[in-house]
Amino acid sequence: MTLSQYQQYVHSLPSDELVTVERNGQVTTMTVAQYQQEVDQVVRSYVGQVETTMSTSILSLQGLADELWSQSGEVNGVLSRLQSQLADLESAFGTDQVGTALKGSWGRAWTQLSQALGTLAKNLSTVGDGLSHAADTVFQAEQANLRGFGITVRDPRAPVGSRRGFTPL
Repeated sequence: MTLSQYQQYVHSLPSDELVTVERNGQVTTMTVAQYQQEVDQVVRSYVGQVETTMSTSILSLQGLADELWSQSGEVNGVLSRLQSQLADLESAFGTDQVGTALKGSWGRAWTQLSQALGTLAKNLSTVGDGLSHAADTVFQAEQANLRGFGITVRDPRAPVGSRRGFTPL
């Protein structure tokens, strides 16, 4: 029985009917109306906690993914500027014996550095993709979890102006 079905059942009972509730070994008698109010408060509290935790987790993961993608772009930009500047230097030195010797003094190290920068940019982007996927997975898991409570979850990464957060079904 889902929470929604349970709540429908409880709400179908006469509100002044007495129910017995056991919590932590203590037995309490209350009206159905009091019990409904208590359950609703517990559910609201739980949903509020999940909303805060889920939103924080998703936004943290996505924020870090965005930062890594940005850094990947920065590294690619640095690589591109260095390639351009070295090409200008190589052109200025020419192709004679002196120019070839000068290019040889940094050539191997430059090849290694440009490969390392390219790999760094790719890996930053790949980790960003993984973090974004993790944010998607957290959202999907919480969405499935709260569906049992009759709650529809909106992705906290939704564009500004959209209805974010949780709304009842």
